[in-house]
Amino acid sequence: MRDVTIQSVASPPGTDARYRAVVQSALDAIIVIDELGQITEFNPAAERVFGWRREQVIGLEVAEVIIPPEMRDNHRRGFRRHLMTGTSTILDRRLELVAIRAGGERFPVELTVTRIDGGTMAYFTAFIRDLTEQKRLLAAEADHARYDIVTGLQRYSVLEPQMIRAFENAGAFAAVVFIDLDRFHGINGSLGHKNGDEVLRAVGVRLQSLASEQVAVCHFASDEFVVVQQGGDGAAAVRLAESIRKLLTLPFEGKGYRVLLTATIGISYAPAHGDIALDLMRRAQAAAERGKVLGRNCVCPFQTEDMQDIEDRTVMGGLLREAVQAGELMLQYQPQFSASDMRLSGFESLLRWSSPLLGDVAPDRFIPIAEGLGLIREIGDWVIREACRQIRLWLDAGYTGFTIAVNVSPQQLRRAGLHRAVADALQEFRVPGHMLEIELTESSVLENLVRVKDELRRLKALGTLLTLDDFGTGHSSLAYLKHFAWDKLKIDQSFVRGLPHSVLDASVSRAILTLGRDLGLRVAAEGVETTSQADFLRDLGCDELQGYLMGQPAPADAAQVHFKAIRA
Repeated sequence: MRDVTIQSVASPPGTDARYRAVVQSALDAIIVIDELGQITEFNPAAERVFGWRREQVIGLEVAEVIIPPEMRDNHRRGFRRHLMTGTSTILDRRLELVAIRAGGERFPVELTVTRIDGGTMAYFTAFIRDLTEQKRLLAAEADHARYDIVTGLQRYSVLEPQMIRAFENAGAFAAVVFIDLDRFHGINGSLGHKNGDEVLRAVGVRLQSLASEQVAVCHFASDEFVVVQQGGDGAAAVRLAESIRKLLTLPFEGKGYRVLLTATIGISYAPAHGDIALDLMRRAQAAAERGKVLGRNCVCPFQTEDMQDIEDRTVMGGLLREAVQAGELMLQYQPQFSASDMRLSGFESLLRWSSPLLGDVAPDRFIPIAEGLGLIREIGDWVIREACRQIRLWLDAGYTGFTIAVNVSPQQLRRAGLHRAVADALQEFRVPGHMLEIELTESSVLENLVRVKDELRRLKALGTLLTLDDFGTGHSSLAYLKHFAWDKLKIDQSFVRGLPHSVLDASVSRAILTLGRDLGLRVAAEGVETTSQADFLRDLGCDELQGYLMGQPAPADAAQVHFKAIRA
């Protein structure tokens, strides 16, 4: 073991009852040794951590009890050197070391040692914290960055560099097989998301059975998967895709359900269809889109006519690039109300695009294109700035007691700088941070936990409110709630839709509300469309309601009518 941190303190152990009481009640393991390196105190926490009883180790050399054998000589040399010279090469530092339990198990610890001079004898107190769980969580976070939580397959972001390397081999054949499960949203709707996740997991297992040195499998997004084949030819790639299609038509069975699936599969080849990974991926997707038009449940190699779809996307992308500067984007505002007294509490801002050439373009059509073209950050920054500008306008008009929520996409959250865009907008329009809500979905949070933690910490430092949107539809909601300083949960409208008659939806809503209360969070329900839904949620103790029953999304001047209940 390396040298330990040495800090001088005043009282020797055993002479102060308060000192002993603190040692005995401490949550961290505390071990006291004398100048001979022998244990004189071993608190209850140390018993739990190391698996030894106090009476077993008192008087034993500490190195023999907690330090792995190959590190003991280094520990003894460092200990003697300090006693002789009073010096330490790592003074006043916490160490991360490997310790050993009674049964021989090695585990990571954080260690700090203080020196206690008491008369003619010096004592050393070791404060030890077991890092096993912390290291496990860090390893789990690293796995989440590489592997999809539901299917267990590696993420596309992990496979993409392999694709790039494969396609760099000029002239070598490689195929991208894009798999889109047909109408999978209906599975989630009929079986529930838990069973839907089980089916996705089973799909992942079947696809992984095809993996080899030449075939790599990954989860792309939601109900989409990608398989990359290196070597062979076009006919071999079609055979692989056809075998995947047939494999996925076999029934999926679970407790209380039996599901029949189909998949639409698009294929692109290198070098015939290009040698850039992103281009080949887009062309495989375009081929799959053609397969959907043809009736789904088929395999479609990329064809020249598929370029038309890509060109259409390119045209829309070009128009979208100009939309921000041309003032074609706008925000509409859907009101949110306090459930107890139906007073306005705020608005959710919703992005809309009215193109002179294309007309009104639905968000689910242009937002994926914005993400694919890397425009979402620019558009997202505009949304944040526009929401803050509207807050200032309403404040200047004398309205108070409201917030505006903005939705943040996974791409915005993945890229550094979101907090800076928020800070700049708040400062520019002199908006208090607590009037801006940042809404995130669980999937966006889980995509990169390390970066997200830091970004959300910075957003909270600005005073903004953090809302977890679509709660209940994710895969690890309960496990990760405690990792972030949320202010509000939003019950997904898929659970609200069946209220109050659906027993399952009522149970899920009740559980979310109970959890929110226990964690001190506000809970909002979206998609409220009937009085019976509103009454049921209010009786359950829901804090906020949002939906067409109370108000549809509208431009700012029309949404302003909802302020009459809270006019300053």
